[in-house]
Amino acid sequence: MKRARTRRSRILLVTTAVVVAGVAILAWQLLGSGSTAAPGHALAESSSPAVPVGLKVVEVSSTGVTLNWSPQAAGPTVTYQVYRDGKAIGTSTKTSFFDHTVRPATTYTYAITALTAAGQPGRLGPAVTVTTPKVRKPAPVSVLAAFPDGVNTGYQKAPGYPGHLTDCSHVTIRSNSTYKYCDFPDGVYIGSAGSHPVNVSFIGCRFASNAVGDANVADYGDGISFSYVTFEPSTVPASSEPASPHAQAVALGQGYQYGIDKRYAGSLTVDHADFWGFEEAIQFGDSSQAKPVIIKNSWFHNSRDPGTTDHTDGILENYGGLSYMTFDHNTIVGNGNTNALALQGSQPYDHVTITRNYFSGYGYMVNSGANGSSANMVFTDNVWGTDIEPTFGPLYGDTMYTTPGLGGVWHGNTISVRPGTTWMAAGNNGLHWWPTDGNPSSPSQIIGHSSDYPGP
Repeated sequence: MKRARTRRSRILLVTTAVVVAGVAILAWQLLGSGSTAAPGHALAESSSPAVPVGLKVVEVSSTGVTLNWSPQAAGPTVTYQVYRDGKAIGTSTKTSFFDHTVRPATTYTYAITALTAAGQPGRLGPAVTVTTPKVRKPAPVSVLAAFPDGVNTGYQKAPGYPGHLTDCSHVTIRSNSTYKYCDFPDGVYIGSAGSHPVNVSFIGCRFASNAVGDANVADYGDGISFSYVTFEPSTVPASSEPASPHAQAVALGQGYQYGIDKRYAGSLTVDHADFWGFEEAIQFGDSSQAKPVIIKNSWFHNSRDPGTTDHTDGILENYGGLSYMTFDHNTIVGNGNTNALALQGSQPYDHVTITRNYFSGYGYMVNSGANGSSANMVFTDNVWGTDIEPTFGPLYGDTMYTTPGLGGVWHGNTISVRPGTTWMAAGNNGLHWWPTDGNPSSPSQIIGHSSDYPGP
């Protein structure tokens, strides 16, 4: 008599999750009564990973969903498996995950589990559900109308400008003096290494220079202010000032190195100024609460051709360790190869306010202090314009805005896609700019965010 053969069933295990009563459960967890580990992979309770908790959606757009969750107790690095609608879509060793494969106007359910040392999934934590928004249509904006340009900066726009300038080429700058509607056709020295004039104001003045390797204005003073002034090359007619960021650059040998080279630890204020034809429009190395640097309402544009030697910046600080600087409501646009705003020093900065500026172009567009210890850095209501594509990206160093405890603030910054832009999708227009954003990888990519940066 033959023995009856026992039929053996085969079970195919797949790493899939379903949602039951709002809780995500791995498919194999439904097969057994109370089983918490995949068949053939039973775990001792002490080695079973803790169930991840605190899963939430921290940012959602039509093209991406950002998740984060609570960290587990101190111990070995944990690898988390992320599930979307029951299917594993990736892993993370951090307590965050970015899903860039979503579609607009679609609802998704996410859950996560911690993997064992052998790579097996444990229990899934509570699930979250999110619906991505529809693709946002760009709002018509004329954002540049609100920023400094040739209409509201420079000596010809000074209140009370008489229609002509007085030649001041032989004037010696003295303390407690105001110079109005002066032409300095070969630049000017404010004091010297051994002489430091104080409380000097320039209103409605023109500073012209062909100091290829030197300053248009060398500032050795304290309490120096410039209001409605123009800094330009002396080698070209004043009427030839370019307005378009795409205009032919003045040749390196026809421009000047620094518009203002601040050579002494005094305060400096620049307001409604017009800079062009420079290597660096402003260079400084000192600022403090008692003697701050304040640059506002000014237009930085059309730097000189860098050739093979220039490292072109709009505003440059090269040392670090400074504090109480303010950059408020400026337009800094150009083809420079370094930074529009270049806080490049190796020592940390403190109490720096960068607000309401329009930036476009350069290498890394903004370097607001890449030192990891810079503190109390405020970057608010600025606009990343697409007039010129930054060579490497919009921001060099984001640590001061993304690290808890440093007092950094990033809020209200947006993207403005200018008419005729081909390197940035129009769908980014008006979206929020985050400190972690880079240049788009393709002209169709949406990199902006529908919500503001939540902070570290």
